[in-house]
Amino acid sequence: EWLASAGLDGQLRVKNLVQKELSMSTNIKYSNTDDNLILKGNLGKIAWSPDNLTIVGTLVHSGELAFFRMRKKKDAATSKFPFELIELSKRRFATDSKVQGDINACVVDYTHSNFLLVLTLSNDPAHGNVSVAWDGTIGQAVGSAILGTNSGTASSTSTCPIRLSPDGKFLCRGGGSSDQVKVYEVEKKKIKGEINPVFDRISPKGVMTLTAGQKVADVCYFTDDNTSVAVVCCINGLIQVWDLNVEYRLREDPKRVCEYQLPADESEITHVAGSTTTGATNRIAVVTANGSLHLLTYANACLVLDFTIDETHEQRVADVKFCPSGDVVYTRGERSKDVFSWKVS
Repeated sequence: EWLASAGLDGQLRVKNLVQKELSMSTNIKYSNTDDNLILKGNLGKIAWSPDNLTIVGTLVHSGELAFFRMRKKKDAATSKFPFELIELSKRRFATDSKVQGDINACVVDYTHSNFLLVLTLSNDPAHGNVSVAWDGTIGQAVGSAILGTNSGTASSTSTCPIRLSPDGKFLCRGGGSSDQVKVYEVEKKKIKGEINPVFDRISPKGVMTLTAGQKVADVCYFTDDNTSVAVVCCINGLIQVWDLNVEYRLREDPKRVCEYQLPADESEITHVAGSTTTGATNRIAVVTANGSLHLLTYANACLVLDFTIDETHEQRVADVKFCPSGDVVYTRGERSKDVFSWKVS
């Protein structure tokens, strides 16, 4: 397994988690067209592509999408570091045709095989939270939708992530300032000559609304028995599981399956992540404002708290992710250089 991280020092780093001494990095740069200068930049958000060799990143200052690839060196057989990290400079492209300002979040659709489908979210002052679908292979926008308006405080919208279900079908913002989650459909269609469906559009209106009853902190998805399930986490520590396998086009409402309430002293949820593995059980990692990491299992339509790890970081946790196998959870501190791994199997 490889772990990619983007630092404020303008470096993209990739580390091998098995051979811990094997790592690589590259400098991030961008062009200042006004002064014709090459300046040090940094990546805001990063995501792996389906081939597990390419990293997609958003450049903070220039509003561009960039692509970095791991490849074997020519002298890999004799080199201490057989891989190198390079930017695919010809694939970098500007997003200002569709995006006003910086991109706050991006995800890659791992189910889309026709081209590299990248979905971004930006906070447009005029229109709200705009999600744009990009063909990352040729650097072109292929669709867009407004995922809600700019309600609430500036901080609540500027750092709001974008969440995509594992089957690539449902899209939403991960939090905000409301007690509702608007779910949008990523529509795909069959095209002659293509084996798999091809991206068509993001539904212009939400196809489902998950009403939590409390202010939502974050959302994640996982797949249970080939069905998309949404986990809605509220700021007060309430965790809800929603079944999205309904006839939403016939206005059938999603079904709230179960819920779990964290203890009062652990209540302020900040982030959530769901395991991407499929099986009889699904794991959910929830982070609270005091730095605690809570691991829950969803099975037989019930949520159970497995254990809690207290004070994972000195400051607040800025992000949480499962590894592909679901055996390890990674947490990143808000104001630190540390990324910690936690064995949860």
